[in-house]
Amino acid sequence: MKLVASDLDGTMMRPDCTISDYSKNTVRKFMEQGNVFVPTTGRCYRSAAAQIGDVEKIRYFNTSNGCLVYDRKEDKVLLNHVIPSELAYEIYRDAKELGGAVEIYSELDSYLEEEMFPLALTAFNKELSENLYATTLTTEPPEEKIRSGKMRVNKYNLVFKTVEDKEKIAEKYGVRDDVVVTIPTIYNLEVFYGGCDKDTAIRMIEELEGISHEDTVAIGDSINDMAMVKYAALGAAVANAMEPLKEIADQIILSNGEDGPAKLIEKIME
Repeated sequence: MKLVASDLDGTMMRPDCTISDYSKNTVRKFMEQGNVFVPTTGRCYRSAAAQIGDVEKIRYFNTSNGCLVYDRKEDKVLLNHVIPSELAYEIYRDAKELGGAVEIYSELDSYLEEEMFPLALTAFNKELSENLYATTLTTEPPEEKIRSGKMRVNKYNLVFKTVEDKEKIAEKYGVRDDVVVTIPTIYNLEVFYGGCDKDTAIRMIEELEGISHEDTVAIGDSINDMAMVKYAALGAAVANAMEPLKEIADQIILSNGEDGPAKLIEKIME
């Protein structure tokens, strides 16, 4: 196996929102042997790099649920899958009318209006919220930039005060073929344009690096990891993963709290 793509939150990151030195050193050893490791996450690049960017050899970052792939070595965006401006504006407007906090994933960063940070923080526990939003940039109301296409939207993270408000957005956009809606927690949901998922980058990087499909591994914990876990030659789910992912995984490994992904990478190296 020469290419490992691993989710971060709930997979490589432990319950305390850290990645252990053991896991990072294991990734270093794997890459020193000429292999490729790809952080594959719903986070934007800046947030992902804050978690595992100190593993210097990591070149490719698969971010925003597969909508943006960044080559850190060449400082180049390899894939930039955006929501068309008209649709992006419609989603933004609907969420704002419901009083939602709209986090905008655009290029390498994510943005949120300053007054919406308190609401956004309610979607997750305190530790995870502080970690997730540590790199989020504040922005002036971006309505006109979104409408005009000056701010290109890869993904939205939407947080609402009530479950009912969240469900209104989920019901409207979840039935569309050109939009993907995922629901990580009770109060928030993610929306990104259809036709791109976490497996898209794996296919691209295989071709760039000359790696065959038979040499690919994907590791995850959530519904938004299903595409890459299905696609990889070896698809693994951590023990703490959601049941639907476990059902389609080739292998169940140790949990994120037990450094499950790193233990699997060690076995691969052996």
